[in-house]
Amino acid sequence: MGNFVTEVLGSAVFAFTCSAVSPSIPIVQSFLKSQSVHVEDLHVIIGAFFLILTFFCTGFWGALSRGACMNPAFALANLTQGKFSPFKFVWTCVGACLGQFLGVCALAIVLQEYGYPAGARQMSPVQYGAEYNHAVGAEFVVTLLCMLVAFLIVPSLGMYGGVVNSGFYCIIMYLEGCQYSCAVTNPAAVFAQHAWHLHGIHGFQGLIHQDLWNAVAPYVIGTMSAALSASLVALALKPKKKEEKDKIL
Repeated sequence: MGNFVTEVLGSAVFAFTCSAVSPSIPIVQSFLKSQSVHVEDLHVIIGAFFLILTFFCTGFWGALSRGACMNPAFALANLTQGKFSPFKFVWTCVGACLGQFLGVCALAIVLQEYGYPAGARQMSPVQYGAEYNHAVGAEFVVTLLCMLVAFLIVPSLGMYGGVVNSGFYCIIMYLEGCQYSCAVTNPAAVFAQHAWHLHGIHGFQGLIHQDLWNAVAPYVIGTMSAALSASLVALALKPKKKEEKDKIL
């Protein structure tokens, strides 16, 4: 039970900070304008700053929360590589989706409470900007690349691994530029955003609405298939232990 709560809380913090990026940009721009600072061309820089801050905050929280996974795709990768049991995989996925939904709801409440309803409205759910198959393919490629870096390169970098991992993702997301799928790589994040959005339209029925699956499906298919592929590559390239080498010889 404790691990499930950890997963829910970790995912909630992750969703809260990530979802705060978009509403935070106009808030910072408004503040800088009030200080007579020209910011028309700084929205990308401001967004990047919040995005990087988000990655460091969630990484720090991940350490404090004793390694909450927060991503069903990575949970599937861990299951494939033998790091998760089937039971842990299930409650990780459920906890990630529930936690991210609660995090998005919490941010909307905070924005409303502090008199920034426009910020809550700007928390529009991510939409893939291409045809369905192209969105699936884009999410597959982006997730595959990120996972290969995480599995094959980051472990050898020690304390710099997290920085490299976050930096690589930021570059990939910038290059993708929301042309296809917005490079989310986390189906729980997409689920949370659309569940919150549809809940506002249909009430609790929005949580089981067909539109929810239609919106989330490309991300589920793309990221999960990428997780399986990346795990198989990682297992194939994993150095054999000395005992295994001796048996082969």
